[in-house]
Amino acid sequence: MPNVNNIATTPRGLSQVTIVPITVANDGTYTEQTGVSLNCKLAGLEVSVRRILQPAKCIQSAYANYIPVKKTARVRLYEYLVRNDATASPQNVMNWVYASYSAVKIVIQRAGRTWSIIGTPESYREVLRDGVATGEMTLVMIATGADGQYSGVTYA
Repeated sequence: MPNVNNIATTPRGLSQVTIVPITVANDGTYTEQTGVSLNCKLAGLEVSVRRILQPAKCIQSAYANYIPVKKTARVRLYEYLVRNDATASPQNVMNWVYASYSAVKIVIQRAGRTWSIIGTPESYREVLRDGVATGEMTLVMIATGADGQYSGVTYA
């Protein structure tokens, strides 16, 4: 369980986590909006990247052989929910993003490196556990490159 007595810092090892809402025009053009820092609000973060494999083997072979055909990523963010915080705008970032945008970029800075993941909000829920209210949003990667090429996760 996160230490709720010290939520004024970013979780250990992370220097910055920003959520950038993206509007999608009728022609499919993405426009990034002003990013919102999740520092002081981030209760947790999970990133999983995986390959989708397909069996491919010679007809005479008795051995399995798998080749990667796709990549996919899923990000789950946990946010401490706030109550009447006049300084926060929006107050509960992930609820606002889930309700308002169909595409989002998450920028994670850790150990001097930056990861960017573009996805669509798949689900959002709010949970009260041990007296701590958190919002949980799950994003799934979307292809944003030319001809639908994979470009959902980038490293710098």
